[in-house]
This record gives sequence, structure tokens and C-alpha cells, in this order.
Amino acid sequence: MIVGAMKAGTTSLHNYLGFHPEVFTSSPKEIHFLDEKPYDYSHFISDKKIVGVTPQNYTKLHLSKYQNIPQLLKREIPKVKIVYLVRNPIKRILSHYREQQKHGKEPRNGLNNFLLEENNHYLMTSMYFFQISKYLEYFPQDQIEIVLFEDLVNNRLDTLNSIFRFLGVSELKDELMFNFKSNESSLDSRKVDVRRFFPEVIKKFYKKTFPDELRDFINKSFLNDLLLYRTDYKSEIISEETLSKIKPLLYKDVDDLSKLVGQDLIKFWNLK
Repeated sequence: MIVGAMKAGTTSLHNYLGFHPEVFTSSPKEIHFLDEKPYDYSHFISDKKIVGVTPQNYTKLHLSKYQNIPQLLKREIPKVKIVYLVRNPIKRILSHYREQQKHGKEPRNGLNNFLLEENNHYLMTSMYFFQISKYLEYFPQDQIEIVLFEDLVNNRLDTLNSIFRFLGVSELKDELMFNFKSNESSLDSRKVDVRRFFPEVIKKFYKKTFPDELRDFINKSFLNDLLLYRTDYKSEIISEETLSKIKPLLYKDVDDLSKLVGQDLIKFWNLK
């Protein structure tokens, strides 16, 4: 089970694992089968050695809906192998928020306000040690594999073979079979959302056609969001002031995670 983190390459890893001859990965990827009863295991029927699913919301344990997932998982599948992908927490936050913006679920220029709220969703989803420590209350560490997003991107075959060893399947030698990227906003894939291009047509049209006074009105009204919203979501940034307030919280969590994995992730992610 790949339990997260959101925007850390879970879609790509799910698909990479599915290319292994001994591994079956579910379709769709995100089946949160422990959310409701009765549990539906029909998605996981296969004669392959390993069956996998990627419910990435299962490392959002700060949300009441998911707080009992580790306990349920221990009861239902006590021998499960858990894979947790993590990446630079600040970059993950940005990717997460921009994804929500792209789908019209968050306002422009709102991230800094959200990040200053206590126990906010974006920050807590990047508190990797907090999330995985909840699983460690129920599972031994040898059932949990923590994988760095950056290793998956830059050293793919070795990273995948490490995961294959963890899962108890054979290692592979053909790096070319994994030479693809599955998700635009996590691993820059070839997926294209045509909605991103439609507002640009509108923008060019009204800039050439509408008088300055009308364009000024549009820019200052709700019509601006309605017409132009989806084209500039990548401009969202975290201010230096906000960073100075959230970094101490991230330092503590990343330091604890560093001790768990035996690597200085504060240095690796250049968080100083």
C-alpha cells in the first residue's frame, strides 16, 4: 500500500510497480477502501505475488476522517507492506496548493494565509514524521519503506529495486521500462488538461476587443477569477515571512524523520 504523500510521485510509483511482472496494482489507483464498510476487496483480485493500491489520503491523519486508518489497517491486513513517498515539504506544499487552484478549489494568493493557521491542512500533510509515526504505533518499522521523491526522479532504477526488495519480488535491470512520468504536477508528465488553455483564448480576445475601462472593471471584479483563474496558478509562492514562521515546525518534523531514515534531510532538502 502506497499511503502518500500527496504530490510526491505516488501516481508514477503506482504505475512503475504495475510494470513489474510479479506485482498487480489497482485501477483506479486511489481506492480508499477502509473509509466505509463493508470493505470492498474486489479491486485486488490477482494471481500475482503482490497486490497494491495507492490511497494517498491515508497520510492525512490530521483529518478526523482518517485518524483511525492505521488501526483499521492493522486489524484488516496485519502483514501489509507500507510505502510512503516524501519530498521537500515546502515544494510539496506549493504543488498541493497549486493543484487545488488548478481545479478551482482554492483562491489565488491564499496560501500564505492558510499556512499561518494552526494545524492547517497543507502544512500538516507535509509533516511526514507526524504522519508515519501514527503507523509506527501499529506496525514494525520493517513493514514500512520511506522513499524520497527526489531519489525516484534522479535514481529511478536503484530506488525501484530497493522497493522491490522490500516487497519481496525480484529486482529488474531494464531501466527503459520505467522511462516515463505519470503525473504532470508531481513528475512533470505529458498529461494535458485542455482547460488550462481555454482561458488564454478568452484573455487574448478581451484584451484586443474590450475598452480599457471595461478591462479594468473585469480585473477588479469576480469576473477576473471567472475568466482568468486557471492560467496563473503556478505563480503562487510562499512569502519569506511565512517561511520564517513555518520552517521551525518543519525543522522539528524533518529532524525526527531524519533520525528515522538515517539521513540528514534538512540538509538534503536545503531547508536551512
